[in-house]
Amino acid sequence: MRPAPTPTDLRPSSRPPDEAQGQMPLTCESLAMQTTMGERWALVLTPTTELLLSSPPNLRGELSDADRWILGHAEHAARTRGASVCILRGEGPRGGCYRFDAGLDRERAAALAEAMLEGQLLAYREMVRLGMCLFVHADFGYREAEAFRDATDAVARALERRTGPEAEVDLWILQNLVFFFTVSFENLVTTVLPDKLPMMEKRMDRVRRMAERL
Repeated sequence: MRPAPTPTDLRPSSRPPDEAQGQMPLTCESLAMQTTMGERWALVLTPTTELLLSSPPNLRGELSDADRWILGHAEHAARTRGASVCILRGEGPRGGCYRFDAGLDRERAAALAEAMLEGQLLAYREMVRLGMCLFVHADFGYREAEAFRDATDAVARALERRTGPEAEVDLWILQNLVFFFTVSFENLVTTVLPDKLPMMEKRMDRVRRMAERL
């Protein structure tokens, strides 16, 4: 049996600190994992404060400042560690978490998740170019995971009605590389990713060729 990862296994990103570091409500850390094909590295994003989500950011198809900050760490992790997976935790060990406003019903929660997911696809696309082949969300609450799964289906249906390489790439990423789990971070790293990650890596050449068309 593989030992469960502990907080000491997570290593702070060695990317030089920047001005935004202290303003971001999350940490970016690297984690070495043992898989069926040997050691692999992950970029792990962990909330440090409680983030109550009630309305989507108005970005109009642009990356947010937080997305650009995360992408800087993703580029560093991919270049220095060969990181091939990004893990976003819905809860952190020190009380940080992502939560939807309790006043949102399932329909409105899904609409919020859909708006957020459309923006996140921009970041996923850039991470694919860096060589990352899996975007996994763990430690999510049931409501949050349900809302994002509903949103994934809705965004996928919208993309299926579009034409062009951008829609094709986004649809493939959404249907094959993005997952939302209520499973704990520890179980994800020790029971899910060791088998799944090597399998996903076999698809990277195809994904990179698709991304290069954009």
